[in-house]
Amino acid sequence: MRNIKTGIGVMLCVLAGNFIIENPMYAGVGCVVSIQDTFKGSVKLGFNRALGTFLGGLVGFLSLFIGHKNSIVCGIGVMITIYGCTFLKVNSGIVVASVTFLSINLGVIDTSPIDYSLQRVFDTSIGVLIGILVNLIGRPDYYENSISEIAKVENMIEKSLENKVTKNDKFNISAINKQIKTLEGIYLKLLDEIKYSKEDIDIDFIKHKIDNFKEIIHHMQSIEFLKEELFINNENNHRLINKYPSIVWGIDDEKSPVFNYHLLKIIELVYIT
Repeated sequence: MRNIKTGIGVMLCVLAGNFIIENPMYAGVGCVVSIQDTFKGSVKLGFNRALGTFLGGLVGFLSLFIGHKNSIVCGIGVMITIYGCTFLKVNSGIVVASVTFLSINLGVIDTSPIDYSLQRVFDTSIGVLIGILVNLIGRPDYYENSISEIAKVENMIEKSLENKVTKNDKFNISAINKQIKTLEGIYLKLLDEIKYSKEDIDIDFIKHKIDNFKEIIHHMQSIEFLKEELFINNENNHRLINKYPSIVWGIDDEKSPVFNYHLLKIIELVYIT
């Protein structure tokens, strides 16, 4: 969708070239860099790009009075532009600010310097605005995506536990960890989007699930560190026997206390919490 929305945004920028903007190239660049994964990211980056464009336009305008297409002026102007973006804490606007400055100082000026500078800033800002508005189309449902990823992680954990109990296979820790990281990435995007959502989202539920998954991984890793022969105690055997009739370990309440502690924690986290 981000790819499609970027194409739509650029198309609108080119169309706007017939009406309100002078050069759709600058609008197109502003649009492309403003379309992000989340609406919050798009607004933040778009604002930074617009501020960077204004700063680059201002420095570019002032540079025209010193030297048009002068190498020394260009070098110093870019340094001032970058410093200004850093000072204003809009580092993501450095590139577009520098491009705006160079387009003004190195461009073919057929109007007054101030008109030319204002037009470059206006064109880029319109592109940024189009990018932000287009990004409202088809926004991903990060809550539903999070719920879907939670189900995937749960299935992977249960399958890995089954293989451990019935075959004494190693826990599939690497694959589960990778799926948890995918879930965390979606969760972070959900946090960005939640302020712009009208739905009643239980964000604590997702955070609780992620914490549980990480705790399960910890207990799985602890079990994998054990090298001695393993025995399951009666309590854990009773909890698992109905679900997994063919448990591979022998039963002994005295042996493997560390193993049974971590196994009990996994059982509680998987089937109780």
